[in-house]
Parts: sequence; structure tokens; C-alpha cells
Amino acid sequence: MKTYTVGMEIESEYCIDVFVRDKLPPGWQIVHDASIKSSVRVNNLGEKSRMSSSQRSSDPFYTMGSEIISPVFNVKDFDLTKIRRDLCYITNLIQENGEPEKTWRSGIHIHVGLPEVSLYRLKSIIQLGRYMEDVFFQISGQGYQFRGQFFNKCLYCRPITKKGPQVFYLNDDEGNERLIQLFNVHDLLSANSIVQFWDRYGGCTRDRQRWHPVRYSWLNLYSILYRGTLE
Repeated sequence: MKTYTVGMEIESEYCIDVFVRDKLPPGWQIVHDASIKSSVRVNNLGEKSRMSSSQRSSDPFYTMGSEIISPVFNVKDFDLTKIRRDLCYITNLIQENGEPEKTWRSGIHIHVGLPEVSLYRLKSIIQLGRYMEDVFFQISGQGYQFRGQFFNKCLYCRPITKKGPQVFYLNDDEGNERLIQLFNVHDLLSANSIVQFWDRYGGCTRDRQRWHPVRYSWLNLYSILYRGTLE
């Protein structure tokens, strides 16, 4: 029987590891992520100071900006009431530790485990994403600008339709480097095989690395290749 899983990541721009680590619900943990880490250090007295980039990596526990990760939940045993209670507790906890209601960089990632991936399923995800994109941006925005809209031109959360996908210098089918949009929905939906689908999705079959730029969309299929989850 297939086992479907789901997990969450809460990226907090103001959360500080040492003040939150021992207060999280069982199974939740706090880690560090370069996309949310700041140059601000806070000491035990709550006094803030600026750090150089080298100091940030050497003193992560007092650095402002962290990521809180949920346990991996089995969908079959999904306890929605408990998860909702944990989420409310965590969001209140980080707000008590300085997180404002609205920030430029904070965000939530949902990972859904995909034990088996077929071409039909990949196309279905893109099809649903195309139709639901505006709805998801409305939901995630909660009535105000979504993460990155002004601060970094949506670098971490780009749309998948229209002009959303990033444009980079990539090698074409003849091996020549030219400016190419990483993917477009029409090409993905007309792919005839899984290999062709991934090749059209930013050339993932040729260049599988952790920091591939194609991953920075609101609907991240590259995570399927990298860790077996749809993000």
C-alpha cells in the first residue's frame, strides 16, 4: 500500500534559535536556512548587533532568522486537530519572540510526499497549478503582498504561468548557450515522456543539483527529483 506523507516548514525572519528551540511541540525542530537568515545577532539580554557574513555561519544559534520544521506526517494517520493546535502555538510563539504579523521574507512551505511519479501525475500537477495559481497567491498573501513581491522581485516564489518562470543562460538542444525561460506550461503539458518532461522543466535531466533555479517557484516540482516531495 502506498504511504502518502506531508510536512511543513515555517520560515521566520525574526525567530532566534536559542530562544525557541526548547519550547517547540514534540517532533518539531528549528534549523538554519540561508534564504531567511539575517545579519542581526541578539544576545541573552535581547541586545541586537550587526554581523559580517563570516560571523553569521559561526554563530547561528543567536542569529535572527530561522526555519521551523514539522515532523513527517503520514496522511493515513493525519490528526488535523493536533496539527492545527501545534501551528497556532508555534505562530504565537514566534510572534511573542518578535515576529511581526507582516514581513518581507517569512513564509510557509508544504511538502507532499510522492512515492510514485508518472507522466500523467506530473502533467496533472502542472494543470492544477495553472488553474489554481491565482487562488494560491490570494491565500498565501492573506490580503497583503506575498513574500518577495517588492523585496526581491519574487525571487523565491515565482508564478509558473506567463512571464513567471525565470530566464537564464542555458544550453539549447544543439549545446549552444542562449537566454531561455526555464520552462513554460504548454511545453510541459505536451511532453511525450517523463524524460522529456524533466528536460523541458529547466533541463533537470541534464543538470540535477540542489540549487537549481527552477525550484524557486510557488509550485516546486524539482523537489520531487531532489527529495521525493512536491513543494
